[in-house]
Amino acid sequence: MQPPAIDAHQHFWNPERVPPLGRDDFSLWAQQLRTAAEYPDVNAKISGLNTALDRSDWGGTERRPAIEVALRVFGPDRLLCGSDWPVSLLNDGGYQRIWVETRRALELVALDDAPTSLHATARRLYRLDAIGREAVLADSGREAPDGSH
Repeated sequence: MQPPAIDAHQHFWNPERVPPLGRDDFSLWAQQLRTAAEYPDVNAKISGLNTALDRSDWGGTERRPAIEVALRVFGPDRLLCGSDWPVSLLNDGGYQRIWVETRRALELVALDDAPTSLHATARRLYRLDAIGREAVLADSGREAPDGSH
């Protein structure tokens, strides 16, 4: 059985790869994101936000406006996170820093919803629990209780 296609767009659909943080066209971008969110099978990925900023001393606070819009229009169940590594290195965004500041920004916006966007949505969309279970069963030569492999 083929898993369903996943429509999870990175960088929030910006043609320049990232939301126009701190620019005049941010409201246009926000409207376009709202339009995309009208399609229930579309999901969004928080990634690449540090490269939207001209400063290398960015943090969770500077990324907050884009995350607020995304959470509002998609909700935590249709929003997931990505590191954008190695591109994130272009604006002083080491892997650890990306995750620390993404978590910080999500917690500033919606503390209770942060775990969903940080890991639960990706687990569900990418079927990580099922894939892990299938790998264990394949290694053991057993079938799942429901007869699937």
